[in-house]
Amino acid sequence: MKRSIICFNTLREVVPTTLLAVLMLIGISSGCSSEKEYKVLSEEDRQKVESELKSTPSEKLLEMARDTTNDITIYNVVASRMFASKMRHASRFSEAIEQCQATYDMALSISDTIEMTKALNDLATNFRRIGSLGDATQYHYRALQLADAFSDKKSYTARKNKTIAYNGIGNIDLTLKYYDEAKLYFKEALDIETSLDSHLGQAINYANIGSIFSYEEKYDSAFSYYCLSMEHNKLANSVVGISLCHNALGEIYEKRAMIDSARVEYQISYDLLLHDADRWHWLVSCLSLGRVEMLLGNMRKASQLLAEAYKVSIEIDAPEQAEVACTLLSKYEQKNNNDKKALDYVLKARTFSDRVKNESQNNSFLNTRVNYEREKGAKELQQLTAEKNRKERQHHFTILLISLFAILLLIIMLQFFTMLRFQRRRNEELKATNETKDKLFSVISHDLKNPAIAQCNALQLLKQYGKSFNQEQLGQMYDDLHKSAVVQVDLLNNLLNWTRLQMGRMQFEPSKIDISGIITDITELLALQAKAKNIRFNKPEEKGLMIWADHNMVSVIVRNIVSNAVKFSYPDSTITFEYNTTDETIILTIRDQGIGMTEEYMRSVFSEGRVKSTKGTTGEQGSGLGLAVCFDMAKMNKGNIEADSEPGKGTTFRVTLPKA
Repeated sequence: MKRSIICFNTLREVVPTTLLAVLMLIGISSGCSSEKEYKVLSEEDRQKVESELKSTPSEKLLEMARDTTNDITIYNVVASRMFASKMRHASRFSEAIEQCQATYDMALSISDTIEMTKALNDLATNFRRIGSLGDATQYHYRALQLADAFSDKKSYTARKNKTIAYNGIGNIDLTLKYYDEAKLYFKEALDIETSLDSHLGQAINYANIGSIFSYEEKYDSAFSYYCLSMEHNKLANSVVGISLCHNALGEIYEKRAMIDSARVEYQISYDLLLHDADRWHWLVSCLSLGRVEMLLGNMRKASQLLAEAYKVSIEIDAPEQAEVACTLLSKYEQKNNNDKKALDYVLKARTFSDRVKNESQNNSFLNTRVNYEREKGAKELQQLTAEKNRKERQHHFTILLISLFAILLLIIMLQFFTMLRFQRRRNEELKATNETKDKLFSVISHDLKNPAIAQCNALQLLKQYGKSFNQEQLGQMYDDLHKSAVVQVDLLNNLLNWTRLQMGRMQFEPSKIDISGIITDITELLALQAKAKNIRFNKPEEKGLMIWADHNMVSVIVRNIVSNAVKFSYPDSTITFEYNTTDETIILTIRDQGIGMTEEYMRSVFSEGRVKSTKGTTGEQGSGLGLAVCFDMAKMNKGNIEADSEPGKGTTFRVTLPKA
């Protein structure tokens, strides 16, 4: 309900804003002729200014940028932009962002839309480097708006600005794993860069498209695109680009388990940028090299590389790289049996991960995308457009008002309902993903960990004192280790089945099967466990009870229920099987004489899908995960599971499945 109120409030605010924008459009079109005309600086003059300032030291550029004693000129703007670029290459992102904003303000004061677009793209790049994807998206789309509004769309600089924006948005899509959309933006950028005959621009976009193919595990295509990128980087003499291509080729070799070849590529990438001021790109090769050195067992070198990468990622405020460094350092400490340090790095990695994946960035990305067409009527953009096209809009302004308002209102309504529907779907997917993750972590951190700890402790005792144990003591310890391993195997099987069910990857192949045969197989399989507690199986001799279901799933359901019955039944008791039929179903009843379940426990497993650890009558470990798996599998087979239970009085399960 709250989300709906927010969306309708947004719509209510947008409509008056749109009307105001249209009124401003007409007001500007009929403005007085005394307004200052915007004079477009030629590309030749702009290149001349940039050439004059190219070799100027950083301190001098900053001094020139701030020297606005007289009117602001193109020299002030270009000097400011170049200083901001130097700050970015030095990984001083806070200073770079501050100077880019100053550059934009100066360009706005002289109505230079080309420099405004460059400043917006530079702001977006800096925010993307520090992981602030929402801000980066906003500035790239504002740059696109200005590029669309700029009249000279065929000029080199204007087209270059547009391809930078496309490339930036594609990289954000790539980070958020919207691969199809990212590929579209990169291809748009590549087409423009090809028309501009820009080797560096082509190299960047070939590499970006190659990375998408790599994520999609289409390694041959990825390899081809990275090679194309390498060729253009060499033509452009881009050391950073060549380094990144070697790193990308190393990733492909690593994914194909060709670790030695991967190490060679990573080492070349690392060496190329070792003394470069651009520490952000150097981090990529440093982390990659550290990772493969650890895979190859060169732990000392891996530790040095990863520690250095972590330090630099903190210095330049690069949370994505810091997360990777912490994750790899955690694995390193685990291999060295330093659990405390390993845990510290895991917690740090989660902190950086939460920062990178902050939900508000995703929402900002999506909202900015929806607002792209809507915000074309914003005040700043319309003022700039009005200055260049004022005479054309002086005629028929009343008809333009009505038409433009109707079109914008229609766009707002369409975009509003699209946004609402998309947000609901994403929220539902996110909620389901979080619930699955929480359940998985719960089982792994508790039920899967305890048997492993028990095995570790027992093995430690055997290692230290095994020679002093007699045969009976050794036999008991071997028996305990075997039981613990059986518990782990059962839990892993249930965990695998449950995970497949949650992810929708469980194969479902129904056929005509005899359920009485499955009962016979399962009771024979669990006969030794039942015999250890002197538990009897009481089952009818009926045969030919045919159901239509998946054989493997029905076997899992019956095995879990009967295994639990043995686990939670008292010694010297009976487990009873019964069959009942209706016109369309067969009902299998399994009744034990065990410890039973509370209503709260049954509700948590069957209604809420939670898992909860319990112990059997002789200390056997259980997680409740098996029952959750059974319930989901029964639903997939168009059946159902019901349970009647009371603590201390046993449990009765009724499994209903369709007749064949």
